[in-house]
Amino acid sequence: MNKATKNAITYLLLSVFIISFILFVFFLIYYSRNIHYEYLVVKSLKTTIVVRNAFIRSLTFLPVTIIFVYILSFSVLFTLRPFQTEDFTYVNIVIPSYLLLILYIIFIVLSEFMLIPKLNKDIAVAKYRSQIAHASLKYADMKLYLNENEEAVSVLKVLLNIDENNKDGLKLIAKAATRLSEPLSEVDFATKERKTKTEETSVNYFETGKAEYEQARYYSALFYLERALQLHKDNAELQELYRRSKIKAENSFGEITKDEAKKKKFIQLKARALENLNKNEYYEAYEIFSYLNNDYPEMKDINLYLEEVTGELSTMDFLPEEVKPLLWLPSLGNIIFIDKEGYINTIERVIAFQNNFYFINIKRFRDNIQVASAKYGKWIDTRIKLKNDEGFVKPSEAESEHNSIHPLISPSYLIYFGDSETLGGMLDIYERINLADDLRASGLDIDKNMVYVSRKFGVFSAVYILTLFLSALAWSKRNIHTTPPKLKLFFFILIVPFLAYFLYLFYLNVNDVFIYTHTYFTRYLIKNMNIAIYTGLINLVLSLAATLFFLSQRKTR
Repeated sequence: MNKATKNAITYLLLSVFIISFILFVFFLIYYSRNIHYEYLVVKSLKTTIVVRNAFIRSLTFLPVTIIFVYILSFSVLFTLRPFQTEDFTYVNIVIPSYLLLILYIIFIVLSEFMLIPKLNKDIAVAKYRSQIAHASLKYADMKLYLNENEEAVSVLKVLLNIDENNKDGLKLIAKAATRLSEPLSEVDFATKERKTKTEETSVNYFETGKAEYEQARYYSALFYLERALQLHKDNAELQELYRRSKIKAENSFGEITKDEAKKKKFIQLKARALENLNKNEYYEAYEIFSYLNNDYPEMKDINLYLEEVTGELSTMDFLPEEVKPLLWLPSLGNIIFIDKEGYINTIERVIAFQNNFYFINIKRFRDNIQVASAKYGKWIDTRIKLKNDEGFVKPSEAESEHNSIHPLISPSYLIYFGDSETLGGMLDIYERINLADDLRASGLDIDKNMVYVSRKFGVFSAVYILTLFLSALAWSKRNIHTTPPKLKLFFFILIVPFLAYFLYLFYLNVNDVFIYTHTYFTRYLIKNMNIAIYTGLINLVLSLAATLFFLSQRKTR
């Protein structure tokens, strides 16, 4: 590689980098000065939003930057001193500049299909977390004003889980802790993650039951030993310890009530509840254990069984009490979508919190008739479970159909359903391919996959065709051994960026015309021709023409 070739590659690389960096700094300043106030509570999230927005804008301007740099290089930069030799010709730069253009286009492809959607997702998450932090401060301040200090602490934990060093949050929680006469160090700032339930073996149950028996906590011992017996019925030591625990528990129960009828009823109900539990009939077991726990709160074994059943039910159901404390959280907006069964569903608010999705004020319609409504909903497994103010109640088959929504898409996409532009910008190429049909079936106005690809052809072809054609044209109109006049050069550099931007947008619109004419082409000429192949062929012909024109300048000086 000769010196002139190296200089050309250096100019093309550095020029694109410098202009992109200048654009990045400009957008960085712009977004930092125009960011909404609710995104300012957490500095790290503000930085994420500003930097990624600036990066996205710089990437979207990359095609124009490349077109501009190539025009400038072939008309001006290659006339500068490093190229002022008699043996310097077009041949020295044509192949390396062409290969570099291909690399630039590959980077644009990766940006359009992967990088920009990833950045848009990061921005959406950062914005929502910022909204939560802002809402937390406002709501906690109101609770402190009302002297509801415990609620204020609970709300501020959410903020400090997002930003543990937030000064405003620390001040408010210190104020609340002082009112509650608690040392600040005792206030749990971080929201503890739920521990995953590990399967307990019979040994663990036995050892725990034995320890509870030795501590004279006979009801607790009874619970663990009963669970151990289900797993290991033939262990003599276990049977003996269970027998003694049962006697102790029954004696203790005698102190609670002397009524033999009540004792008999209790034993029968507990046996029935245990049978329901062993059959995975959790709703029935919950109903009995709840009843017994209300009547006999002293019996720890009943309470432990109730906790176990509640844990099992939480994987298939939820309680309104889980949602009500979260209603202060910001929501992601109204959404309307069609589910797998064909119902039209409207949801007033969607709250995403700690990897859970909650839905507020849901209505379901079929044939323009409202068939169900609910105050609350929660995403559980692959559906939205609907509830009003009832507890864990087993629904009938009819109720189950109306009170469970099965969307075509997961909640991470569904929550942005009210803003198709935002959702569309978050989908990478794999998500587009896999989700486009389901998104359209749900009611979102989104391009079909082939139309989407055809539009991207316009982006990539615009860079390729305009860069090659305008570079070759600029070269043919200049004498490479003549320095351009300064005044003309000033106006040229001033005008060409706008020209490059205009031509780029013009080509994208022309590509849309190609997409539009596909209907008439298939109607009168070749039926069932794929729209992406159709637009791809047109762009390919134009690309070949631009390539030949670019290479045809090789004999010029």
